[in-house]
Amino acid sequence: MKRIFARKVQIAFLHHLFTSTVMIESSSSSTASSVLLATIQIRGLGHSLTIHHSPFIPISTLFDDIQSLTGLPPPYQRIIIRGKTLTCPDDEDDGTHSKKSLDVQLPLNQIIPGIKEGSTSKGILMHSKSYKLDQNTVENITKLNHELDSIEQQIKGVTSSSPSGGKSKVTIAVAATAGPGKEMTRKAAQHLITDIMCQLDTINVGDSNTLRDMRRKVLHRAAAVEKLWGAPDQKEKDDER
Repeated sequence: MKRIFARKVQIAFLHHLFTSTVMIESSSSSTASSVLLATIQIRGLGHSLTIHHSPFIPISTLFDDIQSLTGLPPPYQRIIIRGKTLTCPDDEDDGTHSKKSLDVQLPLNQIIPGIKEGSTSKGILMHSKSYKLDQNTVENITKLNHELDSIEQQIKGVTSSSPSGGKSKVTIAVAATAGPGKEMTRKAAQHLITDIMCQLDTINVGDSNTLRDMRRKVLHRAAAVEKLWGAPDQKEKDDER
């Protein structure tokens, strides 16, 4: 008999006037009655998060949820809930501090006994020591990812408004990347994306798996954004000659 765990995540960003709700369901093969969810309200770093979870989920799930909602990888998170400080093991740890590292597979209620079925807990989200060491690199990667946000929005805007699905219209009226009153062509967009990828390649991530993974994801995203144009038709090829 399958048991269904449902968790609802409500995200309220302090700098935005909206709240979105996400319903996620997972199943396990154990036999049990339905479990009352625990509520965890976390604030900090410009975010206000309300997370509804089974108190028996691994603590790693909480870290992953915060990453999906804020973009902050688990090793850079420092969470304080009911007086308990939670941080992920540093991915550069050589094993000498393994006894002090948090076992992220332990159940949430075992790490923080106050979290029970139907309980409500408040927490604070801060940057970990690892983040402070890698801050400049993280900010550089994040900045390039935000530039991709702008380019992606512009490409989606022109392809959705074009009668031919973006095949014949190859210019976008944009101020952010092309400058006020100017237009960005497919060629210009490709140039910007290539420049972003080159900058990513020059970023030194050292031995950090977290930074390497962040850079890899943005590189893959840059390639995906470039493909949003689709293959150029003959008219576009002629216009760009």
